Amino acid sequence: MVQTVADLVFPSKTHPSNWAKRNNLAEDCGNFYICQFVDLTGIVYERHGMIAYTIFLLLWCLWWGKHFGDAEACPNGPVEDLLFGYGAGDYKPRILGQILGAVAAGTYIQQIWGLHLIEQHKIMTTEECQSSLMTTIGWGFLMEASLSCVSRFFVLRSLYWTEKTSLWINSVVTVILCLVGLNSTGGYFNGILASALMFGCGPHGYFEHFVVYWLGNLLGGFFARYLNYKLDCFIDRICTPETILNSDEKPKQK
Repeated sequence: MVQTVADLVFPSKTHPSNWAKRNNLAEDCGNFYICQFVDLTGIVYERHGMIAYTIFLLLWCLWWGKHFGDAEACPNGPVEDLLFGYGAGDYKPRILGQILGAVAAGTYIQQIWGLHLIEQHKIMTTEECQSSLMTTIGWGFLMEASLSCVSRFFVLRSLYWTEKTSLWINSVVTVILCLVGLNSTGGYFNGILASALMFGCGPHGYFEHFVVYWLGNLLGGFFARYLNYKLDCFIDRICTPETILNSDEKPKQK
């Protein structure tokens, strides 16, 4: 859906210069929706419990994966492209789109809370915000790094699968990882998402937030790419120049 709108607004095939604008719009919309959704799932969990939360999360992951095209809504891909050259070199519009989407979502969520539509909204606007980090900084860092590594590894491997297989596996993996991290770090494994919803929330400071939700996320993603490269080498038996190519450049099964 969002990919189609982006293609209509900025037809990159006929106007290659529009490619950056298209990616910016896709990432902007992707982050806007994902930040709103995560805020909503917290309310679902509090009001209806774990089972409803799990079902709602799975259905949303399937919907998001089907309608948002190649939008990542996560900083790992653009940052890896920036630092290591893994990608199409379009990291600037992607990062900018993610930041704009996160800021817009954070502002929108605050406005919705201010309407006090339900009791949880009133609580969120009258009480000091609390971080989802419910463990030590060291353990939180390891948890987010591990969750990010697993999530990113499956994303990289899914480039070799059919679209339907990729959609279901990534959705199920995301749900499992969110449940694993729910009572320790919140299970974000996404620096942009965590900052949009929790930046500045106590009792932890900015440094702790950066270490857990940004450093943990990015380093976990880096290690996932290393594991993906090693698996490619194992599959090919011998490391050839082709195995060093970014997985995005390899043909995807139809």
